[in-house]
Amino acid sequence: MLESLNQNSLKKIIDNLIILHNQKDFSEVIKKTKILIQKYPESEQLFSIMGITLLSLKEYGKALTYFKESIKINPKNSNSYFNIGLAYYNLMDLKKAIIYYRKSLKINDKHFDTLFNLAITYKENKNNKQAINYYQKALKINYDHVFVHFNLGNIYSEQLDFLPAIKHYKSAIRIDPNFPDTYYNLAATFERIKDFSNSLKYYKLS
Repeated sequence: MLESLNQNSLKKIIDNLIILHNQKDFSEVIKKTKILIQKYPESEQLFSIMGITLLSLKEYGKALTYFKESIKINPKNSNSYFNIGLAYYNLMDLKKAIIYYRKSLKINDKHFDTLFNLAITYKENKNNKQAINYYQKALKINYDHVFVHFNLGNIYSEQLDFLPAIKHYKSAIRIDPNFPDTYYNLAATFERIKDFSNSLKYYKLS
């Protein structure tokens, strides 16, 4: 009974911390969470909240410490591995970012944010094949994600594979017709295949 009361109390505390975080009162979140971790050292959520707050403050190295502690408590939480990957990505350690994103996917292979970020990381690591692979997996979960289509369009266009580039740019426009960069890139792609009529059409819309 006492344990149940403690869990209910902790849940209310965590809900309050999330509200403070969403209000961007990061200093208050950090102050409260540091105290609470002393009281509840086995709370994975408290370590995660601290890590996420530090990510928001761009204190990536400190965030890693808390995320790694949360993994010690619960090594089966895909979000913790994702957050570590995100911290390493922001520290420009792409190799480690990829390692932790892939660990996240071993636990949950349908984690959209991990698939999306892994694709971005592979692209920055100059591995277009893997970037396309993970963008395609992301599309199986959310086909109507404008930036997946836009980024795929860019990769295919860069590889001079213009037909799939056009397909993905058009999908991006269908999803979000108010994103001018897509029209511009689509126009440039049509220009490269000497379809000047369509090129002019989309340049005017950009």
